[in-house]
Amino acid sequence: MRRAAEEDLLKWFRTKNNRKPLILRGARQVGKSTLVRNFCAANGLELCELNLELTKIGQFEKFGTNFFDIGLAIKEIEALSGISLGKPNTLLFIDEIQEQPKAVSCLRYFYEKHHDIAVIAAGSLLEFTLNDQEFSMPVGRVEFHHLGPMTFVEYLQAVKEEKLIEWIEVGHKKNPSEALHAKAVQYYKTYLFVGGMPAAIKTYLETSDLRETRRIQRGIIDTYKADFSKYATRAQTARLPKVMEYAAMCAGNLAKYSEISRDDKTNDVKKAIELLCQARVVHRANHTNATELPIKAQRDESVFKLYFLDVGLMTCLSGIDFDDILNDRMESFKGKVSEQFIAQHLAYFQGPDMEPELYFWLNNKKRGAAEIDFVIQHKGEIMPIEVKSKKIGSLKSLYQFVRTHKTDLAVNFNLSNFQEHDINRVAYKIDPGTRLRFDLVQVPAYSVEFLPENSLQP
Repeated sequence: MRRAAEEDLLKWFRTKNNRKPLILRGARQVGKSTLVRNFCAANGLELCELNLELTKIGQFEKFGTNFFDIGLAIKEIEALSGISLGKPNTLLFIDEIQEQPKAVSCLRYFYEKHHDIAVIAAGSLLEFTLNDQEFSMPVGRVEFHHLGPMTFVEYLQAVKEEKLIEWIEVGHKKNPSEALHAKAVQYYKTYLFVGGMPAAIKTYLETSDLRETRRIQRGIIDTYKADFSKYATRAQTARLPKVMEYAAMCAGNLAKYSEISRDDKTNDVKKAIELLCQARVVHRANHTNATELPIKAQRDESVFKLYFLDVGLMTCLSGIDFDDILNDRMESFKGKVSEQFIAQHLAYFQGPDMEPELYFWLNNKKRGAAEIDFVIQHKGEIMPIEVKSKKIGSLKSLYQFVRTHKTDLAVNFNLSNFQEHDINRVAYKIDPGTRLRFDLVQVPAYSVEFLPENSLQP
């Protein structure tokens, strides 16, 4: 199963003159190790894979002393693997690097003295090592690539639907088709069940067995729970499942500590949320006033929502069956699932070199109360985004945001077919003497990955 990240790795690998070690960051089981192996196989590279959970490098432990020598560390790795790292088509992959934290600090010397050696590092729960205050981060001497679950387009590629992808991207403008829209919706609903975790997709493609797919998803969730004791105290470990289940069951709701746990203090629940966000199991969306760029500078972290890592794991935790999704039997929960799908794609909107982030807008005044599901910034513009689980529906909050923020462009994701034109100039009557005019992009949710470019072209 090919990942879009392979193209990014290829560009990185070819930048030989000033190449920095690359650290893959992401939740457990999103496919970091598999990505590196598939990348090497696809490009004819010799892979030197070093797992620090199984084998420690003695020289790495000497970092910070007069006895450390990166050259000797390289020789030690070569002797253990039997692979010469000096060859041009060789890649060193240091997996589970968090098991030997000094190895992360040592990466700076690959850049400073041996940037001809291509190095990728990854690890389970690496985020906790990288955020350790006592840890020596090689700032400016490494690059980061943030990896999430497989996207909907990557899922379509895995099921060999390249032509459908082309239609979603640009073909619908020349060939409007209810049949192709229905086909895309069918795949979209399947993705809501299967999700983007590589092991779940692989199992579903190989077996077509929904029960087996759910078994794999439950195993992934159990793995996350088993990790709790590795980064939390015993008291915190008891709170983490509450936060995880809340993120799955209440995605898109304004988070309230008392609703997550009535038995725990606010600060304790807050710490549990921080830990799961750090583990990338949960995404946090913060309110932003979004009156000017950057919207991040106007965030209010006291007003936030939680989303889960993956929509397939979310529907698994929530007990949603495939028939419930297929036949729209989720009632009010359907909107949460739709928001989760959009959220896990928008989290990486700014690119893989940026940490995933989400923002929304809220006006909680009694008069004129309104809420925008997501707000992003794109090419110097602030863009409000509304998500509807089925048809277009009411967009009053969107209109209010456009009026108060004086934006020219807004987006509505729904499950209606593409409009005759992706962008429609609309006028909305605010009061008897005022009409608001702006561009409204109304596109199916399954086209979210093409929002940055194609859907913004009239």
